[in-house]
Amino acid sequence: MRVLSYNIHHGRGTDGKIDLDRLANVIRSADPDLVAVQEVDQDTRRNGMVNQVETLAVQTSLHGKFAKQIDYDGGEYGQAVLSKYPVESLEVHWLPGDPIRERRIVGVAEILIHETRLRFATTHLHHSRADLREKQATELNRLLACGSTPVIIAGDFNAKPASLAMQTLEAKWRIATTE
Repeated sequence: MRVLSYNIHHGRGTDGKIDLDRLANVIRSADPDLVAVQEVDQDTRRNGMVNQVETLAVQTSLHGKFAKQIDYDGGEYGQAVLSKYPVESLEVHWLPGDPIRERRIVGVAEILIHETRLRFATTHLHHSRADLREKQATELNRLLACGSTPVIIAGDFNAKPASLAMQTLEAKWRIATTE
């Protein structure tokens, strides 16, 4: 199974241009089964009122579901799951954070892949506060590291491999990029 995590920065590239065609090309070239997408706009003024999940799903021939994090700029902002397989449901769980600023979430999709039920989670941990990343990692473990259904967590962890947040996750999860 090929899994991709992609922080799309609301579609804006390093050249400052919003270009969903370019993002879709990157996703298609990786040929993923599952994609965790962070920093997604839905119908915001800054991206021209475009439904980015629907657009990327069409352009990549993948199924897409949006996980709303906050209301933003006339629309919504959050994360998404793209999948070769139909997404049966998607739940949003709040992670510990600063309620005055952008709260963080984990979006958890239920997907049936060749008669095997899978939970696929997308998250984006706090960008500057290690203490919040550590609490968020602990909450991910509490929410997802139990039960008999296989789970894959992907996202922008904003953490170095030796950080306490990653060590917290490694206590319950096998890190794919370390093997």
